[in-house]
Order: sequence, then structure tokens, then C-alpha cells
Amino acid sequence: MARVCPAGTHMQEISIGRVITTERGKGYGKQIMLHAIDAAIEHFGATIIDIEAQEDARGFYESVGFKQSSASFMLDGIPHIKYKNDMDKRMKNIVYILALCLLLAGCQSESLKSSIERQLKEYPASRVLDIYKCFCQDNLGPEHLIPNKEAAQAYLMSELTAYHQDMDSSLYVKPTRHYFAVGDEGNYVRVDLSVILDSIISSENYLDAFVRSANDGVHRSPEEWKQKWAEIASCIREHYPDIPHAAQDLAFIDSIVNGDDLIIHHSEDFSHAYHPHYRIISKGIFESEILPLKQNKKNDNR
Repeated sequence: MARVCPAGTHMQEISIGRVITTERGKGYGKQIMLHAIDAAIEHFGATIIDIEAQEDARGFYESVGFKQSSASFMLDGIPHIKYKNDMDKRMKNIVYILALCLLLAGCQSESLKSSIERQLKEYPASRVLDIYKCFCQDNLGPEHLIPNKEAAQAYLMSELTAYHQDMDSSLYVKPTRHYFAVGDEGNYVRVDLSVILDSIISSENYLDAFVRSANDGVHRSPEEWKQKWAEIASCIREHYPDIPHAAQDLAFIDSIVNGDDLIIHHSEDFSHAYHPHYRIISKGIFESEILPLKQNKKNDNR
């Protein structure tokens, strides 16, 4: 049992007093207090509720939203304090938190949109498969760890040969840039093999940067990536449904993200249009070791 008093009768604000329960330790007191708070709101429109109670009951009253609002004082020889439940302030805090969450969600959405639009501007032939690959590389890094540097070097040299063959093709389009930052977080950068062909960096140093990025870079867990992709997919469905084959690509990606192999190839459209030959390099290594070489090369050519 509890008594709910209108403002000005017992205390300045609406108050609750004489909380009585026949048994202790069974949660009845908390239930009575919660019902009393509901009654104060329903019958008196309470936004602030005061209580005057024993000091050693502080934990109980704090568990139902009250905070100490006075110094300790003696009443009938027992230490008492006043407690206050400012529900209006709590509601404002809740509204603030909700608004902040909406703002952060909006910022995240804008960040995703900006990254997608950057990809589509740089590579207009991109499909959703290529957008997935771009964000996946940003979150998971290079597709595999590199336990065998010699094998990686042999594969790089064979790809450089293939690059030369592509350059001899009438369909070859020279890359407009040597590098492209992937995703919205910027953990990694695609560095085109043309930096080797243009004598900006040696193949040995390029390979070393790639191996260190693969073995020591940022690697999100598959579960974290799946959650991130769900946000990206939602953004694509809402804002970019007209990307060619979007529904088909999204359905395919949905079928693989619940499996173990999260890595996919570029779409045929992308490969045909851009003949991609690159490696994923961590942002830190790229900015400290490769970008300065590119800038020096540019200065030398002036």
C-alpha cells in the first residue's frame, strides 16, 4: 500500500508516502512504488515526485528512479533524506538520446551514400557487386593472408605481364588515377599496378607494402561485416535501386553473406570496362610510403 498526495499537501511537489508491504524480499515494495508513480502521473499529471524516507532505503528508491535531493536529517530519531523523481528531465534526456541516435544514423547513411556516389562517379560501370567488393575490402582488408611471399611475388609478376597485354588491347582504358580509397571508413586503398609500370615504386617495395597490409591490417569479424553490409544494402535499396541488375546482385549477395566465403570478384561489366589490376594497401602504409613517392615523381616531371 502507498499514499499519493497532491502538491502542497504533504510536500511542495506531488509526493508518495507510507509505502507498506506485508512481506519483505519478494519485490512487492517495488511493485507498489511503480503503481504509485503511475497513479501520480494518471491522476495528478505528475512530472516531479518527492519522497521523504529513511536514508538506508536509498538503494530501493534509486532503483525506481528517485535521486537524493537533500542532506540527511533526523526524523523520529532515524536518519531521513528527501528524494526526487524528475520525470520531465528524464523524458528530455530520453528525447535527447533518441534525437542523437537519429542524427548518428543519418550521418552514417550520408557517409554510405557519399561513398557509393564516389564509386559510381569514378567507375560508372559499377554494379552492386562492385560496391559490395569495395566496402568489403574496407572492412576485411586484402582478401587473404599472405603466408608465402614468394608465391605472392610470382603471382604479381604474372599479373604485371597480363597488365602489359591489356595495355596492348584496343579496348584498354588507362586508369584515371593510381589509387582509390575504398569504402566509407578509409581503412584501405586500392593501389593500381600502374605505379610499378610508371616507375613510382619498385615491384619489391609494392609487394612488401601489400604483404604487410594483408597480414597486419584491420580485419573486422565476419559478423561485424554482415551487420555493416545490411546497412549498406538498405541504403542501396532506398537510394540506388536503378543501378543495373541491383535486385539480382543484392539477392546473390544475400545468399553468400550467411556463408563462410564473403569474398566475390568484380562484375563482368566492371572488369570489361576497367581491366582492374591492383592490390589493397592499408591507408597508413599508403600515405607514409607510397603517396610521397608519387608526389616526388610528379615533382620530378615538372
